[in-house]
Amino acid sequence: MTEKQGELLFQELERKIFEIYPFFKFGESHRSTIDGNISSQQYEFLIGQNAIRNSDYSVPKPGKFIHYTTLDSFCGIINSGELRLFNLHNLNDPYEFNHLIKEHELRIDPKMIEYFKKRLFVSSFCRYNDNEGDDFNLWRLYGDNGLGVGIVFEVINSREDWNSCLLGNVIYDSENELSQKIIKAISLTNEYIGKGIDRIPKLLAQLLLYHKKKIWSIERESRLSVFYDHNGYNQERDYNNPIFRDTLRTAIKSNGIVSSCISFPLEVKINQQKNPSIANDDFEKMKEFLPRLRIEKIIFGYRFNEKLFESAKEYSMHIYSAKWNAYIKYEKSRLLD
Repeated sequence: MTEKQGELLFQELERKIFEIYPFFKFGESHRSTIDGNISSQQYEFLIGQNAIRNSDYSVPKPGKFIHYTTLDSFCGIINSGELRLFNLHNLNDPYEFNHLIKEHELRIDPKMIEYFKKRLFVSSFCRYNDNEGDDFNLWRLYGDNGLGVGIVFEVINSREDWNSCLLGNVIYDSENELSQKIIKAISLTNEYIGKGIDRIPKLLAQLLLYHKKKIWSIERESRLSVFYDHNGYNQERDYNNPIFRDTLRTAIKSNGIVSSCISFPLEVKINQQKNPSIANDDFEKMKEFLPRLRIEKIIFGYRFNEKLFESAKEYSMHIYSAKWNAYIKYEKSRLLD
């Protein structure tokens, strides 16, 4: 295939995908040639919040999210001022990423699935409403059965300019419009794989993360996801957004699989971040390309006794005030009433 033929192939694929997803935008393309003929090429759409606007993926404005976690992990979050996003080898559900692939028998090479499982990183939240408060089932699943902590976040910046990541709602209906759209788009892209395209675009793979089996609908989950390229052990290249640069950490699990995580700074850390490799003006602009997550309040689990509640509250107040010069509210779980 010549370069001209390859470009026409890109244009044809782009036109058909835009008919399904009108808010998608061109991101970048890669092409390798030998003696004027294409040996491999990949077409990418821009990963950003605009791609999912006006859809059920979109998070509400203004919106709040609660992240249930253990007391130990909570201490790590307030000390570091950041969340850890883990790749899909760390998630418990074996159908993560694979749900629609299995449900609708989508033809995706297992090596391609492994490629994305290694490079897609997520952190999970549940949608939160002050009137409803915390949830017993979610404490049981993710909050150390009531001995953990619920961290309530709010997003404080505009969503229109975010790129490099997605913050969206999980869809639990495999037959709804959004499910049918991604099934159609991936099936369409598969027609081009082997005819000049190497794999499905990253954005389509990332959207697969936002579809889960209906049995998980009690979670009302929203996810923050990032595509971060690495070889399984260390970073392979620099990134347009250097906030993630050199944050990759890897560990080997008891099943022999190497799992990975990257660091996502919270608002308190972004405000105090000093990075000599980034010009101040560039850093200020770059900050708006990410969701700015501020901790609004902390909810301590329903199994906290009074001594543990006071100790955890005093600890976190001192840490947050001393390290980040910030204040947050503290509550006991409504399930104590």
